[in-house]
Amino acid sequence: MDPRVSGILVQLPLPDHVDERTICNGIAPEKDVDGFHIINIGRLCLDQHSLIPATASAVWEIIKRTGIQTFGKNVVVAGRSKNVGMPIAMLLHTDGEHERPGAKGNEL
Repeated sequence: MDPRVSGILVQLPLPDHVDERTICNGIAPEKDVDGFHIINIGRLCLDQHSLIPATASAVWEIIKRTGIQTFGKNVVVAGRSKNVGMPIAMLLHTDGEHERPGAKGNEL
């Protein structure tokens, strides 16, 4: 791993002839900025500390700042994209009990 590289972003969608899973899993999980590596997806889905994709993190921050309590509520997430819809749904499901690298406890 090159210590000069702090993160890698895969711009999706990829051309049809390029296997998305191979490319995303070829990035070290700790340098996968969008959380597309299978380990990062698994951590998010299993309610383990994980990197949160930037857009989902921003949406979660907006929700927190509004003061709206999401625990125990029914919420609709329009869309199921890997970098926005799915991570937001998982954050709401676990009530945000994930963390970004460098955060402590349940901070986002």
